Amino acid sequence: MDQNFLPKLKKTATVFLYVMLFVILASLALGSMHLITIVIEKILSPDPYIGLLNVMDLMDIFSMVLTIGVGYELFKSISIIIKSDIIPASPIIKIGTIAVANKIITLDIKNIDSYKMIALGILIICMAIGYYFFNKSDQETRNQI
Repeated sequence: MDQNFLPKLKKTATVFLYVMLFVILASLALGSMHLITIVIEKILSPDPYIGLLNVMDLMDIFSMVLTIGVGYELFKSISIIIKSDIIPASPIIKIGTIAVANKIITLDIKNIDSYKMIALGILIICMAIGYYFFNKSDQETRNQI
């Protein structure tokens, strides 16, 4: 009975991963459509001039674009997990780095204290070190094969 239980669990987990892929794909499609409508609305808005975007609107648009990029990377990582039965550390670290970069890019520096900025800097350094070591480990594994 134990021999049949693990394969059934794997199949069930794979079904959930496919459902997550569908949800992510639907979210990416709907988010992209929403982003396009926002850009069109901002361009057609007479504030300050028709056809121009102000900097705050650009910050909102860039934040949405980066969020969609994080979703796409998440979609790719889950696809890799389904295909290879391993959890790839490198793409997951990339997703986290993009998410942190999104936070930093869209950060309102005037309304944040220095401790949070230092914490974000340390987080980026730690993620870069982790990415370096996972990437180095992947290269060593490929060289042994």
